Amino acid sequence: DTLRSVSSSDGCDEGSTGTAAYDGADSARVRSDVMHQAVAAAEVPKQKQQRAAASTPQQLRAKVSRATSMPAHNSDEFHAAVEAMQPSNLVKFSLDEKKEKNKNKNKRLMFKITGASSNAVKQTLKRAGIVKTNGSSWNTLWGKVLKGNELKVLEPYQKVNHFPGTFQLGRKDSLARNVNKMRRINGPDAFPYMPRTFLLPQEREEWEQFAEEKGSTSMYIMKPNAAARGIGIKLVTGPGSVGKDKSCVVQQYINNPFLINGFKFDLRLYVAVTSFDPLRAYIFHDGLARFCTETYDPKVKCHKNRFRHLTNYSLQKTRKAFVLNTDAEQDDVGQKWSLQAVKRWMQEHDVPVDLVFGRIHDLIIKTLICADPAINTNLQLHAPHRACCFEVFGFDVLLDDTLHPWLMEVNTCPALNSDTPLDKKIKHSMMVDLYNMIGLQEVDKKKVKDELDALRSARLTGLTNPSLGEGSEISKILGGKLNMDTHKRRDVVNGRESALKGLTEEDLIVLRETEMEWARRGDFQVLYPAPGASKYLGVFEAQRYLNILLAEYVDTPSSSKPCILPGFVTPAPASVPGGGLSRVMSSVTPLRSLESQSVSSHGQSSSKISARRSNSGMVAPSASTTVSRRPASPGVLSARHSMPSRRAAGSALELTTPSSKQQFSRSGSGHLPCLPGSSR
Repeated sequence: DTLRSVSSSDGCDEGSTGTAAYDGADSARVRSDVMHQAVAAAEVPKQKQQRAAASTPQQLRAKVSRATSMPAHNSDEFHAAVEAMQPSNLVKFSLDEKKEKNKNKNKRLMFKITGASSNAVKQTLKRAGIVKTNGSSWNTLWGKVLKGNELKVLEPYQKVNHFPGTFQLGRKDSLARNVNKMRRINGPDAFPYMPRTFLLPQEREEWEQFAEEKGSTSMYIMKPNAAARGIGIKLVTGPGSVGKDKSCVVQQYINNPFLINGFKFDLRLYVAVTSFDPLRAYIFHDGLARFCTETYDPKVKCHKNRFRHLTNYSLQKTRKAFVLNTDAEQDDVGQKWSLQAVKRWMQEHDVPVDLVFGRIHDLIIKTLICADPAINTNLQLHAPHRACCFEVFGFDVLLDDTLHPWLMEVNTCPALNSDTPLDKKIKHSMMVDLYNMIGLQEVDKKKVKDELDALRSARLTGLTNPSLGEGSEISKILGGKLNMDTHKRRDVVNGRESALKGLTEEDLIVLRETEMEWARRGDFQVLYPAPGASKYLGVFEAQRYLNILLAEYVDTPSSSKPCILPGFVTPAPASVPGGGLSRVMSSVTPLRSLESQSVSSHGQSSSKISARRSNSGMVAPSASTTVSRRPASPGVLSARHSMPSRRAAGSALELTTPSSKQQFSRSGSGHLPCLPGSSR
């Protein structure tokens, strides 16, 4: 939390133009020192947390059960309780330990690769005892983006490495459209991190007008709409260099880059997203810096020399002057450095690291937010489960000489191959932490199939909200079904109520899920939601309840945070699913509750049936409530309190509506016909 609060305070330069040079930034250097002190101070609770994690789950649960008072948030007891909440069937990933594959075929873990992959992915999965397969019963898939019909048939235990609609970030033209849309809605200062961009051939006239205003000295970079590894990228001097019917993206060239030892470079940052509703994003603590092989001189106007202007690694490594890194410990040698080496260089040269990366974090968060509407729409249409997708993005960022970051592109399939020892060190470590964070679970696939069949059968026979119980395999995987309180959601989204007031079962599931994910994140740093997350809520095109919930949670001081631990908190009663009127009409008995009190044709007591309906999510009155045979005033369902009674099948039940008075008789099948206009 200390690290998160420091990073959030550094990332508050929302809409900053980055015009302040770093030469006399004494105050910024002080902030940098504060950052290092905070990092050192954070090591103590981190070590305590590691010691707590070293305990067995049984010891942690016993420790929590012995607690007589509610643990303070972020205390040792709180971390122990979060660790005790972790599923017992989580798969553990590491860089060293090798596990044998499970001999039980139903529980055997499998992975599938489609398209290009890398050793970083394969070795991480194999070390955990996961077996490669070409079939369909895999636990995790790494490869191409699945189509909508392929996503819909995913099992609860299956996880894929792409969100549907991820091309909204990966394609250069789609990214530009989403950023421009954000700027139109929130103003041009809402996203100051992308150079002036033109989509050809539609915006050719605008480009010609812009180029005429800037003069002949300006340069532009031309990129294909969907390409990678520097393929098709060219530097051009103006519209006359590009064909009129050419379909591509043209960006204004940044001619004042920040240099290290005279060389231009860009940063490859690894960003993991585990959910888009709510948005949960992380940045890996290390990354890569790719350098050109020729020194940069702004006075030399040679736009044809790609080795001076383009930082693409796949391009630069073909040149004789390219220096290959051969030692992972010497991470500041050659044309590829680690992100940590760049930070060390900046500190040595009095560059305010915290200020720079605060702006970079702001850039990443807003980039993800600009694609939020499209990706969430695709998730609602195609994703069958909340946690079936995750993704690692490669953000390419360039700094100019005022320390302002510029977004070059977002890679949805960042290269994870290990050309050098430095690549292997960073990428393998990242993949281990990624898979630990997403929480892959070892389940009995046969039991999952049987439970899904039971759910389908229950729905076909009329049970609208069947439940499998907490011990089922599906409940272990999904952590619980989100029964939405629509009344509270509406009030929170409209600003009439705090999301943390009266936490419902849905709220507790999401908050616990988030805390457990944070506990497993390893060297990933929380980007969103981090302290200060509420300032981004206005940037979202659509306000989502779960985003508001998490933003309020992280922005609430630790001493005032609501307790979310099992055994110390009871969820507030949710509204009727789809209705949201339980708070207003708490005294009115719903039709389904009346049905649940009626005696079945098999002679079950009303108390047993009522209990069953209540467990399945329906609102049921007490067992002593029975239906009156005499109608009440028009429009009201009458009931009286008495001891449970038995009625023979076929007895009449009289109900009154404002429009008519009808008699419905219970048939031998035990089904109660519905009122006119109702859903059943």
